[in-house]
Amino acid sequence: MFKTNNRIVIISRICLVFLFTLSLSNAFGQVDSSCNKLDTAEVIRIAKRKNSYWTQSWQAPPSIQYKEETCEWVVQSHKYTSSLKGECKHTNGCTIVSSVNLVINAKNGKIKSKRKEKTIYHNYE
Repeated sequence: MFKTNNRIVIISRICLVFLFTLSLSNAFGQVDSSCNKLDTAEVIRIAKRKNSYWTQSWQAPPSIQYKEETCEWVVQSHKYTSSLKGECKHTNGCTIVSSVNLVINAKNGKIKSKRKEKTIYHNYE
């Protein structure tokens, strides 16, 4: 009789701990779905349509980040090329870094901003 009651108490405590852990994981693991209506595949599709997702085999892949505090997706792409034209022909050439920063609203999928930058680094040796 005592062993059976002891087993029931142990099993009930294990179940209670399991249910408590499960409720905590649901409470803290949820993401506000009302803000983010896009997934990464949709963000990549939007960025490719706006020519802001550059993928080439010899370059670093673009970075995609979701910012919860502002409810937006940020896509950053970089492209590296070299040149021997203009002032670059007097040095050992130049490295041209082209980058684009695309910000997408996570609620409706519209573009908030698109910023392109081009930086030239002289290769002095």
